[in-house]
Amino acid sequence: MRHLTKLLLLITILLFALPAFAQSATETPQPTRSVMDTMSIALGDTVRGSLTADDPALTYRLDAEAGQRVTITLTSDAVDTYLTLLDGDGQVLAQNDDSNGTDSAITGFMLPTAASYQILVESYAQHSGSGAETGSFSLTAAETSATVAVIPTVSNVGSIGLGDTVTGSLTSATTSMTYTLEAEAGQSVTVTLASSDFDTYLSIMDGSGNVLTQNDDSDGTNSGIHSFVLPQASSYQILVESYAQHNGSGAVPGDFTLSASEQQVAHIEYTQTVEDSFTSDALVKDYVFTGQAGDVVLISLTSPDFDTYLHLRDTDGNEVASDDDSGEGNNSQIGPFTLPSTGGYTIEAASFGGSSLGDFTLKLDKVELVTLNYGDSAVAEFTRSGQMKYFSFTGRNGDLVTISATSNSGSIDTSLMLNDPYNSQIATDDDGGPGVDPEIYQQLLTQDGTYTIVLQAVSGSSGSVTVSIDRTSPPSLDEGEQTLDFSSSQSARAVGFTANAGETVALTLTSASDGIGSPNVSVMQDGETIANASSNTVQSLSFSFVTPSDGEIIIQINDYSYSSVSYTVSLERMGE
Repeated sequence: MRHLTKLLLLITILLFALPAFAQSATETPQPTRSVMDTMSIALGDTVRGSLTADDPALTYRLDAEAGQRVTITLTSDAVDTYLTLLDGDGQVLAQNDDSNGTDSAITGFMLPTAASYQILVESYAQHSGSGAETGSFSLTAAETSATVAVIPTVSNVGSIGLGDTVTGSLTSATTSMTYTLEAEAGQSVTVTLASSDFDTYLSIMDGSGNVLTQNDDSDGTNSGIHSFVLPQASSYQILVESYAQHNGSGAVPGDFTLSASEQQVAHIEYTQTVEDSFTSDALVKDYVFTGQAGDVVLISLTSPDFDTYLHLRDTDGNEVASDDDSGEGNNSQIGPFTLPSTGGYTIEAASFGGSSLGDFTLKLDKVELVTLNYGDSAVAEFTRSGQMKYFSFTGRNGDLVTISATSNSGSIDTSLMLNDPYNSQIATDDDGGPGVDPEIYQQLLTQDGTYTIVLQAVSGSSGSVTVSIDRTSPPSLDEGEQTLDFSSSQSARAVGFTANAGETVALTLTSASDGIGSPNVSVMQDGETIANASSNTVQSLSFSFVTPSDGEIIIQINDYSYSSVSYTVSLERMGE
């Protein structure tokens, strides 16, 4: 009897399990996991999942063969979806927001290699950084029929040589083409793709199908990869496709022209200055140097004829730095920049837009960068006018810093410049301190990172200068109204006060001497802007705001009249 009871119990369990087993053959429910905990999906499968506040994005592994063409769809009634396909190294291959309403789809994408790919599922809000949406979704992966899209292999398409131009056509059946390019290590190539029928997209891949560099629009809707230095002697692949095909939104047919050419690469060494020019035959020029990890380089490109532009690339062709106008006027400067690794680097000298002709000067220097902390000082020795010294410090969003340079009895006149972590100039001063000494006073930092101080000898043959940096507290409105002085060299000041959460306060700026200014005011708490106001050519400015929480408030005031003007700043607490 006990055996019969066990048998009946086993039959009952199997009967309840059969519907769930049948469902799993077509749809595989997946547990919700974090984006770092990858699940799997196979071609032909549909999986269901949920995005939550704890798991706002999920990844699925898709194993596939080279040349397979896949269609991936992501649907949800709860969230505006966003779908991304990545290779095994996390490099984005294709992505889509809205292919059908708020649902996403990557359609007919050809996988370049046999590999484990990643499918990232998230909401558009999560992808754009505006917050997470929660809700259930359905994800499907399918192989597109070969009769719908037949992609020729490299051998079927053929090859292109340096100096060659080929023409071809994309069709609804042949939505992308690959050309083989044989090249040597260190060769600098320019590849252009043009079409009057579709918006082009161009990629250069190594022999394993890994994308080395790519471009969408270098000239209107045409694509161009300029002065790319190939890392090794190899067979490279040039992938021709439309932008629509690349981002998974569908194929666009039409004719195209593909050209490949070699550019001669010159060498440059530390302390070397190169005088050169752009001609109609050479609108971009490359210069190669070898550096060591930790070298601090300063690269400048100047021209009397055009607006310059600089790019710095590592051995693998990855761009590590670029600049447009960090030098004087429309001239470019990269650095001081610390090289991340030992090896060859390529400086690409160009004009802004890449089409100007004229003379230019390129200079490469290795410089000493002295690291300072708040409260530190360092002595710089100058031997000639125009000489520069470089210092760095780590700052945080909301820090208020004062930087001063004091010369030995005024024997040498110097100027100060402060650059943000992206090498953009945010403050400068010549004679804001005592005598001819400069001072950048109470400058508010607006981002985390490494800042650079540039100290330059303006005049005087030699002398020593002491550079100091301090984190300071602004004048407090808790103690009453404050008067702030502005000039052409000191256009930014700050004040502060202690806030009560939910309190409404009114801030008023009044010209202390009937002067005319152009104030721009930003109110910050805990590094976040909570209010701002601005006006041009006025004698006063007043506005009110509500303080979100208890604690210190910093008020950054910039005067964009760049003239001598004083403001009396007052605060009125109006209660909750």
